[in-house]
Amino acid sequence: MATKVKKVKEEKILDLSNPIVQAVLPLKVDAAARAKQNAEETVAACRAELKANEWDMNKVAPYPMGVGGWSAMAAISKYRLYSAITEWDYKKQPGSRNMNGPCTVKMVPARCAKFIETAIKDAEKQYDLFVMKLTEKIGRTTRADLEGNHVWSESILTVTLPAAPGEFREVQKWKTKQIVNVSKLGKLFNQWPTRKLKG
Repeated sequence: MATKVKKVKEEKILDLSNPIVQAVLPLKVDAAARAKQNAEETVAACRAELKANEWDMNKVAPYPMGVGGWSAMAAISKYRLYSAITEWDYKKQPGSRNMNGPCTVKMVPARCAKFIETAIKDAEKQYDLFVMKLTEKIGRTTRADLEGNHVWSESILTVTLPAAPGEFREVQKWKTKQIVNVSKLGKLFNQWPTRKLKG
């Protein structure tokens, strides 16, 4: 019988018959749900900050001019995030915009929806890649059992490694907890750092 596989990237294949994949991949649904929640919370926080600053983009997330280093990267990231979900409100601020003056913006529902949808799709892709890296990191196994949920809190993956006849079968435990970051392009992305537990 042919092994079921799932294409993750053009050059990578996810083996759906692998015990690790079978144990961990079902949490992809939770990863998508958490990505949706995080994206919705981000949009709400942006709306609140804009409202508190009279919807002036230059007060909230101005484009950094003549500044370098990490602070500039953070400022650009914030600017891109706000730009992705807003547009200039020409009804409230007719005429031309001045870089040193106010830049009145408004939230655009379609852009907000796209931001949330992109976060969900990206999380699903990132989760497939996480499962792929996890199987590569641990190697071949004969059994895998998952306790907990690393998307919402943390999990312990217990795996049994194959052994030659008469040899001891090694059992390993791997701990994972999801973290969420924002890229320099203003996009949310998830990471699942995993470490092998001692003893």
